[in-house]
Amino acid sequence: MARLGNPLVCTAITLLTTVNSSRKILFFYLLLPSLISYKCSAQLSGVNYTVTGHINLGGLIPLHRYDEDLQACGAIRSINSLKKVEAMVYTINQVNQNSTILPNITLGFEIHDTCSYNAVTLGESLNFIPSSRESNYCCEDNVTCPDDKPPIIGIVGAQRSSSSVQAAILLSLYHIPQVSYLSTSDELSNNLRYPYFLRTVGPDSYQVKAMIDILLHYHWTYVSFINSDDTYGKSAQQKFNSLSAEHDICIGITRTISLFADDDSYDEVVMELLDIQDNSHAAVVIMFVQLEMAQKIFSAAARLEAQRRFIWIGSDGWGNYGEDATLGKEEVALGKWRNQF
Repeated sequence: MARLGNPLVCTAITLLTTVNSSRKILFFYLLLPSLISYKCSAQLSGVNYTVTGHINLGGLIPLHRYDEDLQACGAIRSINSLKKVEAMVYTINQVNQNSTILPNITLGFEIHDTCSYNAVTLGESLNFIPSSRESNYCCEDNVTCPDDKPPIIGIVGAQRSSSSVQAAILLSLYHIPQVSYLSTSDELSNNLRYPYFLRTVGPDSYQVKAMIDILLHYHWTYVSFINSDDTYGKSAQQKFNSLSAEHDICIGITRTISLFADDDSYDEVVMELLDIQDNSHAAVVIMFVQLEMAQKIFSAAARLEAQRRFIWIGSDGWGNYGEDATLGKEEVALGKWRNQF
């Protein structure tokens, strides 16, 4: 993966991945020319799988993890990531083999690796906008330019909600529809802000309601809530705070933690949970986090010898990955519940 060498681009992507959503469109209009010209010399991940057709579908799928220390894409996530690519390719091949669906038209695809990182998702999404697909794009003088790339008629992805937000703002400027298979944040339900975004899963409000139902069924009225420091976790926390108050469910602690926090920060969260439990017997912990964060929380619990101390209720952010989050830490995770789509 190429590093971001252009200072303006570094600033632009940092702003676009952190500023308030209502201001992001303005930033895109101001900074898009620099972003487009910068892509002539660098790709953010450089990993893509492309088969050209008369028209193409784009794909934004996380194949690798992002290494914050190296500021680059790192190790491959899991075999499940490759399965998502295979599923998209298989479906497009099935469409092409059925002459009644798109007669005399071959559907192609361009699948790009997002590295599970918002800035990479934004950079890779630039491959789909019309100006980057013209034959004179990035061509120097006296160099034969390739033919125009086929138009992108829609995007599959991204996976994480925060990544889909980045892509949706850019793609909506060019009226390119986007369909996510796993982005569940309630923020993306705003049709005025994200008019070209669709998804095949329900919003997080459904998950939160299901969690509330579980708590009420078992008469668990004192719980703690841990969420990721992104759109996915923060919107879920807001919804949970609202619904828990309606049903007289008390919250021991609410903690927002970053994926890139160090081990000491995760240890502090678990120590707070242990303190709350010692003082109030609160054993239920809701974790609205991504897979990597769940792994870090369970690792922290293992370091602090918190085996069989808590009832963990997990969101689809780590529930969709089977036992990956608890592998090697089964004693700590006994009694877990997890949502899965």
